[in-house]
Amino acid sequence: MRDFLKHCLFSITFFLASCEHDASCDKIAKDFKDNAQFHLVLTEKENHHSRDAFFYGIDLKTKKENTKFYDGSGWIAQNFDKFKVGDTLIKDAGKYTIIIKRGKKAILIPYVCQKYISDYDRREIRKVYYDTVLKK
Repeated sequence: MRDFLKHCLFSITFFLASCEHDASCDKIAKDFKDNAQFHLVLTEKENHHSRDAFFYGIDLKTKKENTKFYDGSGWIAQNFDKFKVGDTLIKDAGKYTIIIKRGKKAILIPYVCQKYISDYDRREIRKVYYDTVLKK
């Protein structure tokens, strides 16, 4: 129940931030960093109206099936094809990057808004495959 409330609060905050007239990429990126957190094996995904993205899966910590994560910023929807059913998705609070684990391979998806990486994320991205991630 607590995780469900946390996801609802994040979704509402993210939606309101993205609807604000003065919502900036850095503000939305900071909200994503601070509030989004999930560790799940992806069992299903949905993309609505090229903006809203839903992930469904098995939570790795609680082993609860049908765990849901929603993003309404359009950022995940832009990267939607990179996520495959069966992937392990990791997004820790305090980070701007989603890690996709697929077999022995790890794919890093940095938060990008309006075709630039958030300034908050630059140091984190330099530590990992910076050029490889951006060229894909």
